Amino acid sequence: KSAYKEAWGQICFECSYLVFVMVLCLFSLWSLLGIAVSLEEGRATSGFLCSIGVCDPLHPTKLVVLFYFVSGILGATTFSTKWLYHSIAHRSWHRDRVVWRVCVPLMGGVLAVFVSFIFARTFGILFDQNTLSMPTIVQLAGFSFLVGVFADGVLAMLERLARNIFGTLESFSG
Repeated sequence: KSAYKEAWGQICFECSYLVFVMVLCLFSLWSLLGIAVSLEEGRATSGFLCSIGVCDPLHPTKLVVLFYFVSGILGATTFSTKWLYHSIAHRSWHRDRVVWRVCVPLMGGVLAVFVSFIFARTFGILFDQNTLSMPTIVQLAGFSFLVGVFADGVLAMLERLARNIFGTLESFSG
């Protein structure tokens, strides 16, 4: 017997949304990987992404940033899906968390981009010509996926850190 008789419509919507985002990310990564392979082999590519400058072999910045972003979204969506079925199984699902499930994938993508910027700047591997090699592109996607998976926890930790360092607005009002 289900604990969520009246809520199955919303639960199915949330699950469908997350599965849609995952499939869209996988398709996008496959397309980006195809562009990277073509560029690495020196073949010309065309399409919408090329029309916005993603396919420039001399300046792979946009392609790499898209890899970071889409991989981060995929990681965060995977995490959000895990929490959806976990909360249902443990009877802690709540309809108000739909905002969290919708927002977490986007936050994971954004965080993956900026954490990757920080690490890439530190290690000097962001936008050189070797970035388009298959081992590098796969490592970048894997790293960004993991950043996305842990995005919610990382953002919560950064918020706690900022509160400890800078305090809150209430602490300044004296």
